Amino acid sequence: MQWLKRLGGWLGGDDTVLNNPFYYATTWKFWQWREPKSGEQRPLQVFHTTVKRGTTNYDDVLHFHMHYNLLYHAVPGHLTQRKLGERVDFMAEELQEFIEAAKNQDLVGQADALVDLVYVALGTACMLGLPWEELWQVVHDANMRKVRRAEGTGDHHTIVKPQGWVAPEAKLLEVLYDHGYTKNTWCDSNDWDGINAPPVTDRLCRDDEVYKCHPLKNDSGV
Repeated sequence: MQWLKRLGGWLGGDDTVLNNPFYYATTWKFWQWREPKSGEQRPLQVFHTTVKRGTTNYDDVLHFHMHYNLLYHAVPGHLTQRKLGERVDFMAEELQEFIEAAKNQDLVGQADALVDLVYVALGTACMLGLPWEELWQVVHDANMRKVRRAEGTGDHHTIVKPQGWVAPEAKLLEVLYDHGYTKNTWCDSNDWDGINAPPVTDRLCRDDEVYKCHPLKNDSGV
């Protein structure tokens, strides 16, 4: 897979890893799924590497999570409904702070609220193990294929989807697969009828409170 090829470059000493979202001077565990051996349920192979600090906003937030021993992952995966609800509430709180600052024309408050909102959103992406820069590029490319609404048909400043515009979801899923995401990993096989996609099983999902959830953990066991 593409993400394993990149990992091979890092382990081989390739220093051109500026686009690596885990570009920090610390030891990181990378997890790779492999075929199970006899008696194994969810086997993993573990790689260790030392990476350097990066320069993106995502890098900074990841550094924050690592520094304070918060939940973070290198492979895309699901959070429990409890944890997702917590993150939704957190982002809603920051959005409300921006709303209040906007009402008062408080530019400093608006700036602080926006940065906090992005910080929490990127923190959630760290928890989900999302390859942020690649996902961002896919969505950005899709947005750049939109067009300005024609004059005389409403607000000329509105950007709309032209005929034939392709949504980014398929490419987003491809990026997640390239980085090790497999939905069945997060589903109870007993719920799979072999045809329809099985539902995500909450007890298998990541959470910083229920440590038994899933074997993809950082060094803190979270």
